[in-house]
Amino acid sequence: MTSKKSLSMMAASGALAFSALFGAASAQPAAAAHAETKEPAMQIVKKMDADAIRKNVAMYAASLKGKPYKYGGQSLKGFDASGYISYVYTHANPSKMKVERTIAKQYKQGMTVKSMKDLMPGDVVFFSFNGKTPTFAGIYTGKNTFYAVTSKGVTMEKLNTKYWSKAYAGAKRWIK
Repeated sequence: MTSKKSLSMMAASGALAFSALFGAASAQPAAAAHAETKEPAMQIVKKMDADAIRKNVAMYAASLKGKPYKYGGQSLKGFDASGYISYVYTHANPSKMKVERTIAKQYKQGMTVKSMKDLMPGDVVFFSFNGKTPTFAGIYTGKNTFYAVTSKGVTMEKLNTKYWSKAYAGAKRWIK
């Protein structure tokens, strides 16, 4: 039989973990309900697995659909390609990793994903239209789709179209 104290601790732990994943305004009321709940809840947040973080990054990337393109932009007022990637990773990844500001530098970060079939949500996909270094990137969300900033703003794109597959230069995994 589960005690009231155990149920209270589990509820507070779950609320804090949920807020860490999905950005709830404040988990303080749940954590403050029982002083003893702080430590178990923190353990859950620390143990958030890579799949949950990847999913959170992908969902956040998709949530910005329709935000405008702006040269040099890296805010909700408008994004360029590298600014969008930097913004998403800064706001959706609890590790708050440092993301470089240019596509060329972002391409040097993380682990190389060997093939398109190995892509996972949250991976950063890179494109080269000059046959050399990548000049464009987006965030893979699964099922051959990625979100990126085009002249139309943040849009969902399909990797398997002729346009994108021809320019595909590789991908990097920033979440281990």
